[in-house]
Parts: sequence; C-alpha cells; structure tokens
Amino acid sequence: MGEINFFRNRNSFLDYKSILSRLLTDSNTKVSDAKLTICITTYKRPQLLQEAIRSALDQKTNLSFRIIVLDNDDDFSNMENLRMVNELSNNRIDYYKNEANLGMIGNWNRCAELVETEYFSLLHDDDLLKENYVNEVLGIISKYPAIDGLCIETDSISSPTWEKGLLKNSKIENLKFQLRRISKRVLPRIIKFPLHANILLGNIYGPPTCGMLFKRESFLESGGFDPRFFPSADWLFMIFFDYHYNVLKYKNTLGTYRWIENESLNFNTIEKFRDDRKKCITAMKENFSISRITAILFWPILMDLIDSDYGGTFRRHYIFKVIQRIYVIFLRY
Repeated sequence: MGEINFFRNRNSFLDYKSILSRLLTDSNTKVSDAKLTICITTYKRPQLLQEAIRSALDQKTNLSFRIIVLDNDDDFSNMENLRMVNELSNNRIDYYKNEANLGMIGNWNRCAELVETEYFSLLHDDDLLKENYVNEVLGIISKYPAIDGLCIETDSISSPTWEKGLLKNSKIENLKFQLRRISKRVLPRIIKFPLHANILLGNIYGPPTCGMLFKRESFLESGGFDPRFFPSADWLFMIFFDYHYNVLKYKNTLGTYRWIENESLNFNTIEKFRDDRKKCITAMKENFSISRITAILFWPILMDLIDSDYGGTFRRHYIFKVIQRIYVIFLRY
C-alpha cells in the first residue's frame, strides 16, 4: 500500500490504456435519450449476473436508462454471458468483454470510460437493485443538478458468519427500532457526509458496486479507484472524492448487497482492512483539522476497537459509544 494522499489521486485509467473492451452486441438500437447507465461488472458467474441484470431491467419507471455489462473474463471461447444477454433481447443492454483481465478495480474504472451518459452507477454481478432505483436516483439528480456522487442505503442477504453469531438484546433492539422510526420522520433524507465520520465508523459510504452513482465527467477527472490500495481502494477513493467533489447520501434502501465467498470474507483481507483503517485514520489526522481533534480524543479507543475481531465484545467508552450511535442514526436512518 502506498502513501495515502487525500489531496491528489493518481490517474489509474492509464494502467489499462492499452487493453481494449470489445462491444459484442448490436450498437445500432441503443436507447439514445438516457441520462443514466447502470454498469454491471462480472467475472465467471452467469447465474448471478442474470439476477443482477434482471434487477436492473425490472425497474418500475417510464424514464430512459441504459445498461452496460462489462465482462472481465478474457476467454473469448466462453460466450455464455453473451448468449444470455442476447436471449434477453433488450436494447438497453450493451455487452462488452475485456481483451485482457483488468482486475476487479480496473473493471470498475473502465465502466466510466465506456458509458456515454452523463451519470453512471456501479453494480456488481452478485448484487441487486430495488425496483424503484432508477426513479429515485434520477429524481435526485433533477433536484440536485450539481451532484457528483450519490451514495445509497443498501440491505444485505447471506451476511457473514461473524455477524450471524452476534447475540441480540431484544430490549435494546426494540429501542433502536423505535429510534429509527423517529429519525426517519425528523432527519433529512439527503445529507452531506461529515468527513471525520470515517474515523468514528470506518467506511461511511457503503459498497460502491451496489448502486453508487457518479457523474461521469467528475469521475474521469478524479483519476478513478487506485488498485494499489486494495482491499480498501473503494473507501479511500471515496474519502478523496468526497473531499474534492459534491457527494451526497440518500437514506433510502435502493440496493441489496449479497455476501458470498469472496475476497471480502478472506481472513487475510480482513486483516488488511484493519491495517488500512489504522493508516487511514492516521492520514486523516495529519491532514484535516476536525479529524485531528476526533482522532486525538479517541485514539486509544479507536486502536482497541480496530484490533478487536469483527463481532467481538470490545467495550467502547460510554461517551464514544453515544457519539458513535448519534452518527449512525444521522448517516443511515
């Protein structure tokens, strides 16, 4: 992992400049008046891909949008995904196949280079969109035309085993439920992130490949996700992007994140997440004044919290726990 710099991002698009993405569907019947393209990245998971595409096609909307499927499998003798897309016979869909594997993060970046609409959103082949996704996000774009990025709320299925093992106190859970009901009525549905909340909560933006929306021009200008920062490339990029561009959060659930056996659940990857979070907090403390105050006040607690296992029984200081809960309610519910 290189040095974290929230003021300057390298141009990661240059890493893949020589590798082409070939369009394998008919381009003569494209939807021409769309403002949004849903980009679905995939690699050797046709059944999951079909479900992701269906969730994008089954939108309850009269608004125009397009879909790009970007296949990172460079085996051109395997055309199962293309056959499936052709069977759907929908002029919204363009299917591309990379001539060489760009890696997961490179495939995300290539989406921005392929789209022709003003905005695009990312969707991984194992995730899903709610049926009101297009209507909701295009409505927000029309209301906030200066938006560069939009994060959405997601639910999840097949959560990891460390989360399933947590014991729940019914009284506490009921109290949380009541607080959520109240906060939904009194708190704004669209908010601007406080940057230092990343110190208190970790990744406050959510998974970028589950419906996160970007303005294409701004994303290309930013330099894109930097694969050198894997597995935290999405989070670290979003802090940079949030600092330099206008990123908002829409607190409605518009996507479904599906936990499966992937890199996110690998033990070594989890350890790397922990290490990256420490480095991120240190970098934010050194560069942003409010973050510096937050980190200094809670430094020992933050380090102990990060070192504890996911789902562990680490006991936070009472004041820290209250502040953390306030931020969770403000940012999510």
